[in-house]
Parts: sequence; C-alpha cells; structure tokens
Amino acid sequence: MVYINWEECSSVVHLPQLKWYSVPSLIDYLHGLRSYIIHGSRKDLTLPVLSSTPVPASKTQRYEGFYVSEAVGDYGYKLDELNLKLNTLSNNGCHRWLSSSEAELKALGMVNDMIKAIESHVDVMDQCTFEARYGLVWNTALQDKQEHDVKTCPNIFCRAYNNTTRSVL
Repeated sequence: MVYINWEECSSVVHLPQLKWYSVPSLIDYLHGLRSYIIHGSRKDLTLPVLSSTPVPASKTQRYEGFYVSEAVGDYGYKLDELNLKLNTLSNNGCHRWLSSSEAELKALGMVNDMIKAIESHVDVMDQCTFEARYGLVWNTALQDKQEHDVKTCPNIFCRAYNNTTRSVL
C-alpha cells in the first residue's frame, strides 16, 4: 500500500523539516504548562517539553491519528508566543511572588485558548483532512488483490461468491 502520488505532492515531500505535533502530546504539554504556571513556586516542577515529529506519513506509511503542524494555521506562532511568555516568567521570577500577575494570566489564557482550539478541531488534521489538503491518494487495491484470493478463502461470503460465479459459468 502506498500513496500513489507522493512525489508529485512536493509541499509534503520537500518540506520534511516542518514540525508536526501529535494532538495527545500537545494536550499533555499544555496541561503540564498549566500546572507549571499555577504551581510555579514548587521546586519539583520543571517546564514541560513538547516533542515534534517530521511529517507523520511517507510514501509507504499512511497518515494516522490527529496532528497539528507549525505551518498550518496559527499553531507555530501560538507555541512561539507561549514559549516567549514562559521564558519571561522564568527569567525574571515574577511568577514566584505575584500569583495573579498579568503575565501568568496571559499565559494561562493562551493555554486555554489552544486547548479550546484543539477541541474544536481548528487546524487539526486527521487522515481525511491531511490527504485532501495535500491531494494524496492512498492505493490499497493492488495489495488487497494480492493478499486475498477469493477462490481459496474459507470465509462464508467468499464461498458464496465462488458458488455464485460457478453457477453463472
């Protein structure tokens, strides 16, 4: 099974450096940031890290799951803005003394807005949206024919099909 037009879709193939984030890992990251901001004075909390991946598909690997890309919508900018705000909080230590500081509230608002956007599927790509966006076509017909021989299959439906085709001949 392959994407039959992978090479023609140059925007996917030729930009493997773009960062993609799985939605579950992004949500975990945002929840970790929320805890870090709210409980910033605790010594046992460390700033969470968000891991990215290259495009989660290839010519022979079909896109699966839910991802956001730094290049689709505002996720790249929002993550950069949030990291900048967190660096400001961490470097000047204002979150240690002012629990309701404007910077903390702004960062919490950004986390909340991103979680709401994910829940609303704003710029979140699943298999259908990914393939439609990049015009990709997944071909399963060739392999399905090679893997499944109706004539030798013990499945009751395949036997019925065989009996139907024999009676026609």
